[in-house]
Amino acid sequence: MRRFGTSPESANLDFLRSAAVFCVVVFHLALFFGASKPPGSVTADLFRWGALGHWGVLMFFVHTCLVLMQSLERLQIRGSVGRSLYVTFIVRRCFRLLPLSALTVAFVWLFRLPVGHLHSGVFFAVPMRAAQVVANLILVQDLANVESIEAPLWSLPLEMQMYLVLPILFVFVRDQRTAYRSVALWAAACAVAMGCEHYHYAGEMPAYVPCFVAGIVAYRMPKRGRPLAFWLWPLALAAISLLYVRHPSVVIGWVCCLAMGLAIPQFAEMPAGAAQRMFHYIARYSYGIYLWHFVLIWFAFVRLGALPLAARVAVFLVLLVAVPTALYHCVEAPMIRVGAAIADRVSVQPARLLWTAGGVTTVVVVALTLVLRVAAAQQPFVLGLARTEGDHAAVNVIGRFDWRDAKGPKFAWPGSAIAADFEGTGIDILLHDSGTNYFSVVVDNERPRLLPTFEGTHEYPLASNLRGGPHRVVLLKRTEAHVGTVQYLGVMPHGGSLVASARMTSDRQIEVVGDSIACGYGILGPNAACPFSPDTEDESTGFPALTADAVGARTTVIAYSGKGMYRDYIGKTEQQVPVLFLRTLPDDPTSVWNFQDRAPDVVVIALGTNDYALGDPGPAFGRTYASFLRLVRDHYPTARMICTLSPTLVDSNPDGVRRRTAAAAAILGVVNEVRAAGDERIEFLAFDEQTADAGRGCDDHPSAVTHRRMAMKLTDRLRQVMGW
Repeated sequence: MRRFGTSPESANLDFLRSAAVFCVVVFHLALFFGASKPPGSVTADLFRWGALGHWGVLMFFVHTCLVLMQSLERLQIRGSVGRSLYVTFIVRRCFRLLPLSALTVAFVWLFRLPVGHLHSGVFFAVPMRAAQVVANLILVQDLANVESIEAPLWSLPLEMQMYLVLPILFVFVRDQRTAYRSVALWAAACAVAMGCEHYHYAGEMPAYVPCFVAGIVAYRMPKRGRPLAFWLWPLALAAISLLYVRHPSVVIGWVCCLAMGLAIPQFAEMPAGAAQRMFHYIARYSYGIYLWHFVLIWFAFVRLGALPLAARVAVFLVLLVAVPTALYHCVEAPMIRVGAAIADRVSVQPARLLWTAGGVTTVVVVALTLVLRVAAAQQPFVLGLARTEGDHAAVNVIGRFDWRDAKGPKFAWPGSAIAADFEGTGIDILLHDSGTNYFSVVVDNERPRLLPTFEGTHEYPLASNLRGGPHRVVLLKRTEAHVGTVQYLGVMPHGGSLVASARMTSDRQIEVVGDSIACGYGILGPNAACPFSPDTEDESTGFPALTADAVGARTTVIAYSGKGMYRDYIGKTEQQVPVLFLRTLPDDPTSVWNFQDRAPDVVVIALGTNDYALGDPGPAFGRTYASFLRLVRDHYPTARMICTLSPTLVDSNPDGVRRRTAAAAAILGVVNEVRAAGDERIEFLAFDEQTADAGRGCDDHPSAVTHRRMAMKLTDRLRQVMGW
């Protein structure tokens, strides 16, 4: 049996590289087609899909470092030593990595492709300003603190930075016949990474150094006298991979990479045959696959979205083979040859010339990186806000916003909105999200566009390629508070400026106080079997928004899934809606709403579904309901209150409890008591039961059809009592 060695044509390493790119591609396909499952599902227990893609990158790091240590050994055998070895290696690597990545960046920038992120099947772009594009071209995104304009590019700066020290590490371990020194190096890298984490070093590189060093361990690891059978190698790699994807963490990643490095040299080489040739083909073109599969997924499944799925799959598979193959032969291979030729000529130049050229190049790259970092940090994002509705400002907010942080207001309730007036050809927004929310973006009253956001602080393009002139953009939060709290940090128009305006959507205002139904929970789901997910929730298509549109009003939604008037769907009575009603941010007890903004004309109370989930809650429900009505009246003395009965409450329940009848009697009884006490500005409205022909949303919530029926009934009542 042939065994693993220092040959550049190792079939086992081809298999490893193929597995790495396979994990990355499968992860992005799973992300696009929504294969990520909620916690508790069988798939979620077996895989963490995000970890699968990340693990693929970690495998690349181990493989790359091992292969480059072998490359350095071959260069040394050919006579390259000292500065000659270093210069030859760096020049070759630059010509290997930069040409194709630069072509990818240029292609994405030229055609403005929305391939900066992918979340639950939605692609979207990141801002492509000059500083960001240049940083991507020279692969210093992490150092310049800018986002990659194509998602897979994030790992390449880490590889480039590792190239700078690999020749030094090669000299450190090359004469060792054991792996002790390389394992000690791995342990030291782990210690340094932990220290950086402890002292809050913001860079990404330290956390990945142990993964690269695992490749050095593989290079120096002694080989068994008798290698293990090849078929055990895929099993060993699968076991290590499963450990990481089931328990993903930084430390587990280091341990799994080390285990991979220790295992690689212990197996016999893959026997010759069709499988070996296939993995060799994939490995040869893997760089192109890695960089371009993301673009190809967007092109095949989004750009060609009108085609049948089978046709799109066929297009994707054909392009996944053809594009990387063409790029290798037209870009990669020629540039590799050019790099080798230049390296051979440069390496024989006088030492003084080499050090001068290297020093100048280093200074230029470092200076350019610093300039890009400063330029990125000084982008002119401005708040432009009006804190109260009477103020004239370019940016207005709708809903409850917490103004305690001078950097910008925070918001969480569904339906919260930011409206900006500007002149120019586009506009970007800077947000900090504690979760993964979904927004609707409306530009100049055109059709809404979906915008998913991600945890952390990011820039998001709201509009681009507009005609010069005045425009208005509205960003509306589709998801509810428990998905995440968002902080608005500013907007930046393209080729123009913000324009002060007092325009608001309407003088009429409705406030809806409710539960998951008012949030639009599951409204975009295919049926009742789907669980909650942010991408199937949409307040903007629920009955509060539809009603507001029908009567020309603005709406504020104070609603939280699972909560009730007296108790939630599992029976807890603490922290229910009457408590959350007093907050600006529902999950922050310190954010007290001041009720100083203009009071709503109508308050719709849509609670009771969760109170009756476990059966009749008894008199406590009515008492709590009456107390809440007094609270609402204290804050909104002139508002019309409409107390509604949920469409999901029915009498035909397996446990025999007539929930609809009981809830209707309790709510109507409270309304009648209030009216008898002299408050005539209160109504009872029973929404019709949801029917089978209307379908169901996720977790048996109302479908879009049911929400439209609810909106029609509420609209009719508002026209009767408000004259709208």
